Amino acid sequence: MRRHSLPNRVAEGQLLFPTCAALATLLWWFPVDSLDWHHIGGWVLCMLTSYVLTETNNANQLIRIRTRMVAAVWLILMATIGSLHPIQHGTLAAFSLAVSHYMLFRTYQRREPTADTFHALLFASIASLFVPALVVLLPCYLWYLLVFMRVMSLRVLSAWLIGVVLPYLFVGAYCVAVEDFAFLVDHWHSLTTLGPTLLSDASCFTLEQKVVLGSVSVVALWSAIHYLRNYYNDKIRVRMLLYILVFQFVVIEFTICLQPQWMASLLAPLIVVASPLVAHYFALTPSRFASILYLLSLVVLVAQAVLTLF
Repeated sequence: MRRHSLPNRVAEGQLLFPTCAALATLLWWFPVDSLDWHHIGGWVLCMLTSYVLTETNNANQLIRIRTRMVAAVWLILMATIGSLHPIQHGTLAAFSLAVSHYMLFRTYQRREPTADTFHALLFASIASLFVPALVVLLPCYLWYLLVFMRVMSLRVLSAWLIGVVLPYLFVGAYCVAVEDFAFLVDHWHSLTTLGPTLLSDASCFTLEQKVVLGSVSVVALWSAIHYLRNYYNDKIRVRMLLYILVFQFVVIEFTICLQPQWMASLLAPLIVVASPLVAHYFALTPSRFASILYLLSLVVLVAQAVLTLF
């Protein structure tokens, strides 16, 4: 008989997602009167991303119990970080990356994965248009398709290439049509301009950024390590999908540490990748330490909300 801990019982509760959605909505508009289109657009985008995460979890059974913990983790983390409430490139990239994951996971050992591969890379490439640093993830999809999804072929490789190039072709064509290449120039300049690393200049983060990045990174990193030590409890398909999320989490974390100037833009994509890992840990780990970490995380989230919203 499986022993239920506090986060287990919360994850299995029917009121988890409605409660988190209502709380996120309240925090989105409080305490600042933010009824402008930037905040409204950010709220709509946050809810759409939570829907995509829910569908990704349901379609692939990332968590072995019936729960909406993945979307709940995403909503609460986003709601307690005030800088992510207005619609911005980072949140647009996070939504595109969530859709990319949904399409990529559909390719697992499929006979005809070409269309899903194309759409997965299309949205990943769109995410890199919003946040240029995410271009480092595009070559990683070849590794995912070859090793984890096990669908690599010449047609899949062609779909990968077309999906990567197509958004840039459209943007290039638009720039030619309007005779304004500022976007492409800025995009290339942001990729080729390197700033100080986190080790060489620890003062590049504000207090708010340190608290936010630390709270997300510590819990997500512990969840990833715990999963890698207990992966055998899941089916092979789920293992492959969560391996991809662990790998992407590490890549984005390294990118932030090596180039901290991308922290503000990469925070929302980092949360998208980390949410399933954190949800998997809290929903399925019955240990006393998991309960303690869960309660500590709630305290940190309250402090984070006070710091970033007020």
